[in-house]
Amino acid sequence: MRMYKNHIIPGSVRKSYLILFYNDFSLPCIHVEPVWQKLALELESKGLGLGTIHMQKEPALTKKIGVNSLPYLIGVIDGRPIHYKDNQISLLRIIGFTHKLFPYKTIVNVNDDSLEEFLNGWPDNKVNTLIFSQVEPPRLRYLLLAFQYNTYASFGLVKLDNSKTHKTCRRYRINKKMESFLIFNEITTSPVATLSMGELVPQTMRDVLDANKFLLLPRLSSQLLFDQLCPPGAARSRKRLCYSCH
Repeated sequence: MRMYKNHIIPGSVRKSYLILFYNDFSLPCIHVEPVWQKLALELESKGLGLGTIHMQKEPALTKKIGVNSLPYLIGVIDGRPIHYKDNQISLLRIIGFTHKLFPYKTIVNVNDDSLEEFLNGWPDNKVNTLIFSQVEPPRLRYLLLAFQYNTYASFGLVKLDNSKTHKTCRRYRINKKMESFLIFNEITTSPVATLSMGELVPQTMRDVLDANKFLLLPRLSSQLLFDQLCPPGAARSRKRLCYSCH
């Protein structure tokens, strides 16, 4: 209960969680164990939080959530528990359920007609990122990343084999045989960072975002943003901006 209240709920503002309720000597729970192990192998490295709760050891939390059968699965996102209502617990169905946890427009579709409007959205104090992929809707690893960095970045998906995205792909010289990840600040003519791989790796995307998650002249919209822009011992490249802040 303490972990759920003090860690899972506040943490779910930036990270989605799946929580499985189980019991010892429950045959259905034993059957779902290999599915859960595959899920951990497949998605934990991509940024999904996973947890298990023993029903008998946590009766108060079990009652609070409304668990009425075992195994029982919930998703937790933005402080809200969402119940898995499918009768079958399988890897593909859980992944489908996880896709649906995220808010509408966590990642928006971008094409030749909407590109300029998307890139000029930086007055919201966020950098803009474009993901070029063959797959639509967005892969789960992109949704997890976009939700985690929602405070700092807006995310757009460009479908590579769509006839309405050819100009955008040519403009940024995108190799359509690879997945690409571009980050833009106030200067929308060219990206400040570009990453292209056969399959974009979540941790590599996080590293690139962490290095480029601020505008050239970000507004000090919160104490958290100020502390991140000007931490003690700020890097030399950021000292000028930090002196201006102070």
